[in-house]
Amino acid sequence: AKAKGMGDVVVTMTFSADAITDVTLDLSNETDTIGQAAGDTLKAALLEKQSADIDAVSGATITSKAIKEAVTDALSQAK
Repeated sequence: AKAKGMGDVVVTMTFSADAITDVTLDLSNETDTIGQAAGDTLKAALLEKQSADIDAVSGATITSKAIKEAVTDALSQAK
């Protein structure tokens, strides 16, 4: 799923029958020291929470919101 951050943010998710098993974040269009730097933290939060209901990373609010939007879209496609 894709959403607009500073540039396009692409989220690819893998699911088992009842869980998110992997998340790939393409943040190549985001600022390298801000949005891209937040990628690992955001991925870990998504896997821990098993939903788009994650906290934004301070300083990377636009990227965080775009990831949450794309994850919400991916989850709706998976249902």
